[in-house]
Amino acid sequence: MRILREERKLSRARAIIWGIKCRKESMGMFKSCAKTAGILSVDILRSVIKTTLKIVLLYPIRLIGATIRAMKKAMGMKVKPSLRE
Repeated sequence: MRILREERKLSRARAIIWGIKCRKESMGMFKSCAKTAGILSVDILRSVIKTTLKIVLLYPIRLIGATIRAMKKAMGMKVKPSLRE
């Protein structure tokens, strides 16, 4: 999927259709659609896990860091600039 989208510049829908057509000749239409559905479900699951980890781990850590930085500024301590800004 990534190769079709990035290197061949196909949209997601066109890459899916291309995959079904390519496999249809060797596997048959039903098996081809089932394999494509499996590939898409793994892709969706990967995206959901990535987003969940970002929400559960990354954002709270950034919030804690920003809170500590704000507290240091309020106390008059020197604060290093954020690398994200």
